[in-house]
Amino acid sequence: KETTFGEDIVNKEKIESILFELVEEACQLLRNENWQTSTVSIKLRYSDFVTWTRSKSLQGTDDDKTIYNVAVDLFRKAYTRRVGVRLIGIHLSKLEHFTEQELLFEDEETIRKRMLRAVMKIRDKFGFDVIHMGRNV
Repeated sequence: KETTFGEDIVNKEKIESILFELVEEACQLLRNENWQTSTVSIKLRYSDFVTWTRSKSLQGTDDDKTIYNVAVDLFRKAYTRRVGVRLIGIHLSKLEHFTEQELLFEDEETIRKRMLRAVMKIRDKFGFDVIHMGRNV
């Protein structure tokens, strides 16, 4: 998932907010297909068309918060110039199938996965924009 802006953006918080929306959408697609990712990559293109990509590996997950935290950390490391941003994108790779059997044990991560699956079902039934999570969930 990536988005190109109609005008260059220099506000870091606004870019991070857009990045969160991209992560939400990408994670929804992961959960719809029962996938988890173990590599998160971001793409950042400045207004002068200089493009940076950064990646990080992690334990397999489909959790918006975990993936966003990695993505925003990568963004903050890549956003080193005082030039407007033209494009931001997220790419999830090294996908593996997630099995429902992994939800049998009730720990905090399992409870969160169940919550994320419930959000997925609501979005599937009523549309993606019917429910969003805060960045600090």
